[in-house]
Amino acid sequence: MICSYSYIGYGLSIPGNIIANAGFIEVFGTKLGPHGEKIVDATYVSLWGGTQFAVQILFQLLSPLTSDRYGVKWNLYIPTVAIVIVSR
Repeated sequence: MICSYSYIGYGLSIPGNIIANAGFIEVFGTKLGPHGEKIVDATYVSLWGGTQFAVQILFQLLSPLTSDRYGVKWNLYIPTVAIVIVSR
């Protein structure tokens, strides 16, 4: 149970922390800052946070349905598989 709580906390902290990663800014930076460095547009940063919030609500609405039908393990397997697929 403690592992699942840490997994959820880690998963929820990634969207907020990734935008501070220099590699992420280098790849996804769309504008130039005042000193000529790449920066991520504020619109994209807000969309990133809003999308994370909307998906969190969606999973919270759907997770009772999947846990009742398939068991609690699938609530951890499904997002894990989705993350692996998206990250490739």
